Amino acid sequence: MASKSNIKGLPLGPVADEDTPATEPPHGVKKKLAGGRLIRIILGSSILLIAGWVFIPDLLFPISSNAVVNAHVITLRAPIEGDVLSITATTGGTVAKDEILIRLGNNRVDDTQLSALRAQRATLLEKIAALEQELAELQRISQRLKTSSGEYREAIGERYVALLAEANARLTARRAIAEEAAANLQRQQTLYIKRLSTLAALEAAQRSETVALADLREAERAVERVKVEKDSAAQGIYFGDGYNNVPYTQQRGDEILLRVQALRSELRDSQIRLKETERQATVEQQRLERRNYAELAAPAAGRLWLQLAANGEYVTAGAPLLQILDTSRLFLMVSLDERHFDDIAVGDDAVVDLVASQKSIHGTVERVQGNEAKLDDSVLAVAAPPIKPREFLVVVNLDKSKFADETEIFNQVGRRAKVSFHKSAATASP
Repeated sequence: MASKSNIKGLPLGPVADEDTPATEPPHGVKKKLAGGRLIRIILGSSILLIAGWVFIPDLLFPISSNAVVNAHVITLRAPIEGDVLSITATTGGTVAKDEILIRLGNNRVDDTQLSALRAQRATLLEKIAALEQELAELQRISQRLKTSSGEYREAIGERYVALLAEANARLTARRAIAEEAAANLQRQQTLYIKRLSTLAALEAAQRSETVALADLREAERAVERVKVEKDSAAQGIYFGDGYNNVPYTQQRGDEILLRVQALRSELRDSQIRLKETERQATVEQQRLERRNYAELAAPAAGRLWLQLAANGEYVTAGAPLLQILDTSRLFLMVSLDERHFDDIAVGDDAVVDLVASQKSIHGTVERVQGNEAKLDDSVLAVAAPPIKPREFLVVVNLDKSKFADETEIFNQVGRRAKVSFHKSAATASP
């Protein structure tokens, strides 16, 4: 055995000899130590796996639990003010497209203008009837006067024929007298030359000839005058003592003609006014009907989401009455931290885990918008989740095929969910 060494840095105690064997633990103790070490390794590995399962997906894929299932709603508003007469749908009930859901009535509308237009229409109808009656009577009088005028013209024509015959007969007689006077004068001249007659007889014969010639000229002028009057009468122009150049019947006919023209003009004006009044009354009637009564139909199929008015309630124009949930589409509105903004793209896949559900639903990113973009909550069944200053919003369209029916789809609205996003083959970088 080696002695203690006093050399600095070396042990002072006895040093075992190199050939001396070391002391080993018993076999059972060694086995127990190896088993404990294995347990500790397994526990450490499990803790690391659990931590990786919890934290690594969040590092690899964007995940958000701030998501809610949403859908669009259509709000039916009152087109008029009035009372709610009836509401045919019930909250949660199925609504078909074009189905009448609500009826409104208003008995407080002022119809003074319509009443005035109707009174004006009645007055115009009475006036038109009176004008038409007067026109018909004047036309009967005019026809009677035309008949009388024709008879009068025919009588005047016959009268002038007789006057002309009479004037011609007088002319013939005067011509014969003139010829006789001329012959008598010639005889007296011959007799006077032969001293067979006196100067007085000659002068008497001369005077007789002069008178006969004058009567002949008068008869000729009378024939010419009768011819002129006859021709004028044939044209409707009459001459004579005691009457005008046209007969009374023709004068009355002309007056009636002027009156008929004035009445027809007034009748046309009244008919135009009546037509315009009826048009205005129709427009006013339609306006009052739109304000007196209204029916609201469903613009699309879905479910009644909210009933905002009750039967018998008075509502103002524009007031919301019903909200219809559009069950044709479900989507999620997800808020994410801004550090994931460039990691999300339209068309990316999304895995949606509904709260308290064992099944996952596939979704597709439909829209990505920053926190400064404005949202219209009036068209959403559920308000969008609050967006913090360093977050953005993602809209995910859900696959509805996982739901059994429309009722299950309707029940999902408002349900919270957890969403994880993955790059799809279409949006993945090459």
